Amino acid sequence: MADFIRFFIPLYFILFFIISFVGISYKVARQIGKNPNVLPKDDSAYGLVGLYFKLVLFALFIYTILLLFFPKDIFPAFKINVLEYDLIQYIGLGLMMMALIWVVIAQLQMKNS
Repeated sequence: MADFIRFFIPLYFILFFIISFVGISYKVARQIGKNPNVLPKDDSAYGLVGLYFKLVLFALFIYTILLLFFPKDIFPAFKINVLEYDLIQYIGLGLMMMALIWVVIAQLQMKNS
């Protein structure tokens, strides 16, 4: 199960990111004719939130990639013993799949908003 999760998490992250951000943004941009990402890149509070959001996503992506390629070095530093049980891992995988479906449905329901 550990090897499956090691490969599943990065692939899920990439798939989730592509579906929820890139794919939907591209679809909306095509429909409305302009970029739907409206957070500014200046020194305002909105710009700071946008920067932090991008940094957190990038850090999560780097973490999942490091876990994929260096599991023996990275994993012990962030190990949570409760998550070692198979039942907890299956519940987590199920919740991740439900979250992906929920995000896709929410994105489709928003239409052009």
